[in-house]
Formats: sequence, structure tokens, C-alpha cells
Amino acid sequence: RDISLILRVCGMVCELQLNLEEVMDVKESPAGHGLYENTRLLNDDLLYAAMRGESDKVQEALQGGANANVNDGRFGICALSFGAVAGDMIMVTQLLTKGADPCLVDNFGILPAHRSAQFGFEDVTSKIVKAMLERQPAKHNRSAKAAKCFSEFLGVVVDKGWCDMARDLYAWWCKADATKPVPVLLHWVEL
Repeated sequence: RDISLILRVCGMVCELQLNLEEVMDVKESPAGHGLYENTRLLNDDLLYAAMRGESDKVQEALQGGANANVNDGRFGICALSFGAVAGDMIMVTQLLTKGADPCLVDNFGILPAHRSAQFGFEDVTSKIVKAMLERQPAKHNRSAKAAKCFSEFLGVVVDKGWCDMARDLYAWWCKADATKPVPVLLHWVEL
């Protein structure tokens, strides 16, 4: 492990980092910091390409070993959400194939499928929802913020006339039993 010391030298605050030989060997090895740095750069490339709508570069990053669930640090928006909001079926398919979690909510509580539905991308929304239906709602999907956003998402789907998708989403939220209403979704029982 590195040892960092904060020192004051001539009125300036300085950091002195002591590197033990064993630590340096691990840090510089392909399996140590080198691997971490390479993965971090691939994840950055993936996120940047997803933000710019460059599905070819997304594929390159994924093939290089980038994490399909990478998200921006500030808002927690994942690469899948960037593909979804652009209606980019190629990118969404690439990310889902490489293990992107369609049930991840960002820091606002919004699902990737909600983003694509808002812009009317029915085919992309449907693909993400089908992937969601293969999983159970996670704890982060049931938070108050996520529940409110899910209710709004369900409203968008109903307003678009995507009734089968709305029923599937409601059943997913209720853990596959749409006959047992969840308090935040009581007004959707009449689907």
C-alpha cells in the first residue's frame, strides 16, 4: 500500500507519497493498477461514445472489456440510458447483450426504458422492457424516488397506447402478480 503524507514546506502544502517496492510491483503489473487504469479508460470511452451516439465505438469499448453498466459519476446515468434516450436500437442491443442491467435507475430514479418511452421510441422501449421482465425489481427500483418515476413511466406508456407493455410493467412492479396493488400504483389498477 502507498503511504501518503501531507507536509507543509515553506508555507506550501505538499503531498509526499512513499511507494514500497512490493506495492510498486503490484501497481505496475498488468493485473494491478495497469488493469485498473485500462478498465477505467475503456469505461470512459464507452460512456463518452454512448453520450455521443457512436454505437461503433460503444462496441469497441465493450469488446475491450468495458463495463456495460458504467454510469456517469455525478448523475448515475448509465450508458444504456444514453442509448435509450436517442432511440439507438443498435447501441441498446449491444449493451443488453453485454450484460447491461435494464433495471438500473439513475440518481433521479429514472429507468432507461422511461427515457426511450418519453421520446416515443416504442421498439427500443419494448426491447428494454423485455429485458427488465427477465429480472425481479431490485431494492433500488422500490425506493420512493424510483417508485414515483416508475408511476410516471407507466403513465407515459399508457398515454402512448402501449397497453400490453403497460400491463407487463405493472405485473413486473407487483412481482408478477398484478392482482395485488402496490400503494404508489393504486391508480393504475384499472389497466
